[in-house]
Amino acid sequence: MHCVPYANFKTLVLTLNTLQVKIFEQDYVRFESLTIPRIVSSLGALFAEEKLTDVTLRFVGEAFQEGHIHPQGEQSQELKAHKAILAAGSPIFSAMFENDTVEQKRGVVEITDFDYDTMEQLLTFLYTGKIPPMETFAEQLLAASDKVLTI
Repeated sequence: MHCVPYANFKTLVLTLNTLQVKIFEQDYVRFESLTIPRIVSSLGALFAEEKLTDVTLRFVGEAFQEGHIHPQGEQSQELKAHKAILAAGSPIFSAMFENDTVEQKRGVVEITDFDYDTMEQLLTFLYTGKIPPMETFAEQLLAASDKVLTI
C-alpha cells in the first residue's frame, strides 16, 4: 500500500485494484474509493508477454550485454513495447513517436546509453507502477529516468 500526500488535505492510498482518497475536512475524515479499471492492471501483462507490441527497443554499442537471456530462452538485446504506453509515460518517446522520425517509421528505437536490465526495470515501472528493486538498480534507474521520463 502506498500513501501519497496531496496538497495538505488529501492522501491517496493505492491498493491492488482500488484507489482510496482520504480527504481531511474541518473536523472529520471521509474516504472515497475508486476501482481501478481492469485495463490498468492488464498493462503489465501486455509488456511481460510481449502482446500486441508495435515498437522494439534495440540495445547497441555500450548498452549491449553479452549473454543476456530472453525470457523465451534465446539470447536477446531487444525489448518489445507499445508506442502509446511509452509516449504516455515519457515526453522523449512522445516527441519521437508523434513526429516524422526514423524510429516512428521503422518501429525500432536504438538504445545506446542504458543497458537491457535497466530499461526493462524502467519500462516495468511505466507499465505497472511497481517500484524496481532499488538496492540493485538505483544508480542506473536515476540516470535512465532523468533522461527518459523528464524533459
